[in-house]
Amino acid sequence: MMYTPDFAAYAGRIHVRFKKPRSATELQKLLQDFMSITAVGCGEAGATLIGHIKCIAEADKGGYLACSATDSSGNVRCKGELSEGSRRLDLVLNVLVYGLERPKIEDVVMRASETVLEGKDSRVEVEDLEVEEHHHEHDHEHDHEHEYGHEQGEGEHEYQ
Repeated sequence: MMYTPDFAAYAGRIHVRFKKPRSATELQKLLQDFMSITAVGCGEAGATLIGHIKCIAEADKGGYLACSATDSSGNVRCKGELSEGSRRLDLVLNVLVYGLERPKIEDVVMRASETVLEGKDSRVEVEDLEVEEHHHEHDHEHDHEHEYGHEQGEGEHEYQ
């Protein structure tokens, strides 16, 4: 893949907590829908080329599912299998596109997670891995402010 000035990458970790256990089929459909909406959203936001949108998801009861999209058609391919009766789904997402700035990609990911993964029976937490890596690099005291916050926003609650 050739990196040009219009190339942008986003990496995030998404934690989904459900009030009630979900079947493997339900979890796979949620993940495929999330990935599809992310890919279509990147295209609608102005991406000139989708290099790759991929994720690996693990459920608390075991198993994994790897999904990917390589264009904005919404077609998603998955492989692997999740176990039945899971109440947690943790995934790492990578979005590599041309023609969008990174903040726009993050907006698309947030909208897709709110549309598909967040609901009255679930809670979602999205971590920006670039920000998290920066945050964890510091092992010294400092008194300057970063432009981003790590506060828990309203509505970000984890089900036990």
